[in-house]
Amino acid sequence: MLRQAFTRAARKDGAEDVGFLDAVLRERPDLQGQPHSFPSEGQKGHTVIIGEEVFKGPKQRSGACMDDFMTECRTLKALDGKKITAAVPRITSEGRDFLFFGMTRVPGVTMGGDYSTKLSREEQAALAKDIVNFTIEFARAMPPQGGKFAVHDDLYYNNILIDPETKRLAGVIDFGIVAYKTADEWQPVSDFKGRPFGDMLQDEFNRRKDEFPKAPSLKERFAAALPDGVHGDVSGDAPAGDASQDLPSWPPPAPVGSKWGAFLRRLF
Repeated sequence: MLRQAFTRAARKDGAEDVGFLDAVLRERPDLQGQPHSFPSEGQKGHTVIIGEEVFKGPKQRSGACMDDFMTECRTLKALDGKKITAAVPRITSEGRDFLFFGMTRVPGVTMGGDYSTKLSREEQAALAKDIVNFTIEFARAMPPQGGKFAVHDDLYYNNILIDPETKRLAGVIDFGIVAYKTADEWQPVSDFKGRPFGDMLQDEFNRRKDEFPKAPSLKERFAAALPDGVHGDVSGDAPAGDASQDLPSWPPPAPVGSKWGAFLRRLF
């Protein structure tokens, strides 16, 4: 059976959510009888918590719904086993007949939009350090793209979980939006801009800017992006062997679909 997405519009009586729950339990009968709950429904996907696992599925098979779903699934797989101090979800299962994945539940409580009244200035400053530390570890754990490092680009207060006792960062959730930036392009998400906590984040980021992965030089990117079967010595002025045989004229007079077209996409 082909995988099916849940495409019906959300209903206040929860009928759509029950359908998603039934689909998950059909493929995870070991969870039958476990307590379950439905967090606030997002515009792009379904979420149900069953026991100590969280299950997500897209509402549609295409567009932003599917993009966020696939990005989060790929990102969590890439983070598995990597050094991240804060807790992040770990994939536990993937649907066979339906589009969903299950993941471990991350401990902590959401930072919340009222954090400025719940956290002292000192607690906010310590939390800002934790968040920047997570940002550095995330950038190091994910493969770079085009000389830029990966950024959790939806790192706002509802995706930041804190320890209710220590008020320090406990975990990070919702990895559906990942962007690639340089250190000069990074800035706090819009929810924190113009607020003291946003300034704390920016100041801490600037202080630790040198700890982020460095963008490779154009020469290094050129060497890494060379198509299979093409070799050149990029460490000096002259290529190894016969340059006229190995390296193309510039720009390469090749169609976009050729190996040189793929090379240029990897390089730039």
